[in-house]
Amino acid sequence: MLPLLIYTMVFMVLNTIIGKSVNGIPYSEWAFPGCIVLIGASALMPLLFRDFFDLRVHGRVLLNLTLSPSSKTGLVAGILLTGLAESLVFSAAAGGVLLVLINTSFGAVDFLLILAFAAVFNIMLGNIIIMLSLLIDRVSLFMFSILALFIWITFGSGLLIELGYYPESVGAVLEFLPTALVVRGFHSILFLNYLDGILIAVPILLGIVWTFLNGFILKRKLNQ
Repeated sequence: MLPLLIYTMVFMVLNTIIGKSVNGIPYSEWAFPGCIVLIGASALMPLLFRDFFDLRVHGRVLLNLTLSPSSKTGLVAGILLTGLAESLVFSAAAGGVLLVLINTSFGAVDFLLILAFAAVFNIMLGNIIIMLSLLIDRVSLFMFSILALFIWITFGSGLLIELGYYPESVGAVLEFLPTALVVRGFHSILFLNYLDGILIAVPILLGIVWTFLNGFILKRKLNQ
């Protein structure tokens, strides 16, 4: 149902308003990878919320995690990768539905690149959600933070609205955000046939460092 909802609320509306991207690419084709990423993100969020916020706040997971022989970084990485695998299944299924509804020139290799795009993006997003889940103890504040985060990644990363449409001063700031770097890197591969290694490598390295940081935060929380 989610791909059908996105097709109705996004493609049928914004395709009429925007028409083409800054580089002249039809909007439906330009926004297709971003929608796949968002669907994967919507599957990842509740999984991480359950393991790092709900179970922690209600005291139903602390003892098991404390007794685990695995390192806290290993626990964070394991839960993140498990959620990522499930989100990629959702992304692939949603992509199949959208390909039936939208005319695109994407082939099998492009589709695999889009799934890689979703994986790298959601590693960044997953680490942000885990950090918020560990640092915040109030449900209302956490929900507000997740809502703000979802608005940011949807409209401030270049997934649905190209950053070139923002005022120059705003776009100059947004394009250096971690999630925007991922979008820029994979869009250049998919639409310009150009691989910018820095735009791909920096988010991956940042995601690894962020996972270690979340492992440290989890260890501090369990010690408390």
